[in-house]
Order: sequence, then C-alpha cells, then structure tokens
Amino acid sequence: MDKYIKKIMIIDDCEEIRDLVQKYLESSNCQFFLLSDGQFAHKIFLDNKVDLLICDMIMPYCDGIEVIQKIKMNDPEAKIIGISGGGNSDYLTLAQDFGADSILYKPFTQTELLKKIDSIGFSFHSP
Repeated sequence: MDKYIKKIMIIDDCEEIRDLVQKYLESSNCQFFLLSDGQFAHKIFLDNKVDLLICDMIMPYCDGIEVIQKIKMNDPEAKIIGISGGGNSDYLTLAQDFGADSILYKPFTQTELLKKIDSIGFSFHSP
C-alpha cells in the first residue's frame, strides 16, 4: 500500500520566499505546489486535495484574502497560514477574519514557521 504524501501549497509573488519556505519544509517529504499569485490557487488546491496552504496576502491578479475566502467556502477545514511583509497588519487581521488558521509576519525563521504549522494542528505524518 502506498504511503500518503502530504501536499503543501505555497503562494507568494516573491520567488525567493516560495523557495525559502519550501527549503524550510523540505525534510518533511511533502509534495509542493508553488504559485506566484492566487489566480488559479483555488482550483489547484481543490483538484489536488492540498493539506496545507501558506499564502501571501499582497499579490497581483488575486490577493491572499480572496484565495482564503474561495478555499474556505469549499473546504471549511482547510489548514491555512497567511503571511505578509507588506508592513500593513490589516491584511493579516483580515486573513484571520476570513478563515486563516494562523498568520506570520515576514521575515520569519524556520523555527517560527514550524511552530505556526504545529499550532494549527497540521501534521507532516500520514493520517
């Protein structure tokens, strides 16, 4: 029987942030979906049954708030962490209001990210 591999989607318009978050989590042996904006995130998230979303708030085409709203409408149990470094905490407050399980201000360390992931009850191990 095949072992279930957790799926993590990282959305950020900054390639360096996407790559850094993936590097922070690479030892988890997860499958990653890396997107530069939220335009197709909702469809990809649902089609692939993604287990965890880490989403920037300020992006072109479709911002993080809209992504969170769409995903939570179809999957209220989705695990979501909103991230932002835009200097405006209102976006992260809105992210929580619309369903993000936790928020994280950029820049953040690997330890900070792993603590946030743990705090929302996400496990890297198979169910």
